[in-house]
Amino acid sequence: MPPIKKQPKKLAPSANVADIESKQALVSPNVASPSTSKEDKTLEKKNDMVFKGRQRTNGPLFEEDGYLWQVSSDPDGKPTRVCERIDIASMRQNIDTKEMELELVFNQHGQEMSKYISRGMLSRRNFLELMKYGVDVAEHTVSQILVYLNGREKRAPLKYAHSLVGFGEHDGAPIFKLQTAIGTNSEYIGNLLVESKGSFEEWARIVRDEVLGHTPLELALVMGLAAPVASLVAKETGLEVIVAHLYGDSTQGKTTATRLAVSPFGCPHTQQGGLIRLWNSTKNAMFASIRDTHGVPIVFDEASMHSGEFSTLIYQIAGGTERARLNKESELRESSQWSGVFFSNGEMSLLAKAVKNTGVRVRLTEFGNVNWTRSAANADALIEGLLKNYGHAGPVFVEHLMKIGIEAILNMWRAWRVRFHEQIAHKDQLSQRIADKMAIFLVTTELAKVALNVNFNTESIKKMLLEVVENISGEADLSKNAYNHLMEAVAQHNTKFETEHFEGNRSELWGKCESRNGRPREVLILPQVFNKIMAEGGFEDTTVILNKWRAQGILNCEAKKHTRKRVLCGRTVRVYVIQVKDDVEDELAWEEQKPKPRKRPVPSSPKASNLFDEN
Repeated sequence: MPPIKKQPKKLAPSANVADIESKQALVSPNVASPSTSKEDKTLEKKNDMVFKGRQRTNGPLFEEDGYLWQVSSDPDGKPTRVCERIDIASMRQNIDTKEMELELVFNQHGQEMSKYISRGMLSRRNFLELMKYGVDVAEHTVSQILVYLNGREKRAPLKYAHSLVGFGEHDGAPIFKLQTAIGTNSEYIGNLLVESKGSFEEWARIVRDEVLGHTPLELALVMGLAAPVASLVAKETGLEVIVAHLYGDSTQGKTTATRLAVSPFGCPHTQQGGLIRLWNSTKNAMFASIRDTHGVPIVFDEASMHSGEFSTLIYQIAGGTERARLNKESELRESSQWSGVFFSNGEMSLLAKAVKNTGVRVRLTEFGNVNWTRSAANADALIEGLLKNYGHAGPVFVEHLMKIGIEAILNMWRAWRVRFHEQIAHKDQLSQRIADKMAIFLVTTELAKVALNVNFNTESIKKMLLEVVENISGEADLSKNAYNHLMEAVAQHNTKFETEHFEGNRSELWGKCESRNGRPREVLILPQVFNKIMAEGGFEDTTVILNKWRAQGILNCEAKKHTRKRVLCGRTVRVYVIQVKDDVEDELAWEEQKPKPRKRPVPSSPKASNLFDEN
């Protein structure tokens, strides 16, 4: 830095004028003297260039030529170089968390760098931590730099950002957040790949050529687009989160169908940040993927990677609310929520791995053994095209939803739920809940026709959904499934049951089969054995099953009890008495044994005795 010409002192007419000139000298030591040499004028010109445009209200530091300089407190002194350039280019507020960040720009060996930092970093101890990122700061300069940045912050422009995706609010108005937000000026700063790639026109061509005309693929795309519709309806009606599981052989195109479903909103891939996640993630990681997501579909791929049963996960995802937790201060932390449509796929049925509760079946919509793609060539063309073109249709579709308004959407949904429920062939107490979810897909079909100019076949999609509902209705009879499971267990372990001709396995006796006219009429079974058989079949709540059987006349029991006292091996014990229905008699492989010549003794072994414990 060239030296600054020493300034001669002026005679001040008054003390006040002298004070002003003294302060000006501290900030502007380059004021030229009335008489200067040629060399001094050259130096003054260079100094004028250095100080030109300087923000004089920023304190003793100013920026020039890629460095921060300190103005000398001595009028005769020259500026001192403090460090390489450090500045605040902008402030950024997260509209989801309300946190404020600063865009710090700095020079590192002549190269400009930038990094977002929290406002809490503008303290002496925290700011020194930025040295590891190449910020030119040291113990003896940090205080000066912080004073300078405090002034620069007040002049930095304010930007908005969001870290969550889907529906939300900003300044009291509804918005929808992807890479940019619909309804406000905000940029996404989260980890999901929800930006657009390729073009909407090419994506629409792929849909016309590879999707339309094949109902399973049309339905897959509709289910993905239904995520924002389901989220809007859920906010007004409390509709459950829709969880759809696609299972079957690996050649049926399940993964391709889920790629198609999420392609309107973001990257249809399992790569880092893609909208397709893996089942082998930890439970916390899985819920982090959907936490506070409202209206953007997420897929969990390859359910076979997950160990354990799925019941709890299904309940929690469909419930739309995270389990309540306490923070470090033992205070109840606010639970995260989510809404919309979420997908799963794998070679196996999740219901086969879940407990046999009616609640699980009504919360999970399964599509089993469906040929989602026409052929291998169809699947290859879809995958190749979708990985190059995605993220365009979702924003267009949501803009249409926000334009027509929630009341119009609700009216369409109410009409469809009635029409669909009327067309269910075998109705039960769960049919309306299932129809409510299926109506979301049919509403989406009609809305997408207008918003995206895609000619979906509504009638074919409805027919396929009705077939799915019939399968759900056939499997949703908890009492019937539990009854069949019990009778299969009795037939399989018939040597552990007494009959009139056979005293049973004395080391492990489960109960007794009583007959009339040579035909089995009642199964007597010990409660602890019954509970074990039900648990092995995935039926957790035996009380619900027993209540249903009592109402149906299948359970022969005392008033206000589920059991009766009967005699087993010469001892009176409490057992469940199950009536054998005629329609399953042929399925029971009762093995008749010849009577034994000896009298049946009372069992004395510990194992057999434990079976008669009434507790």
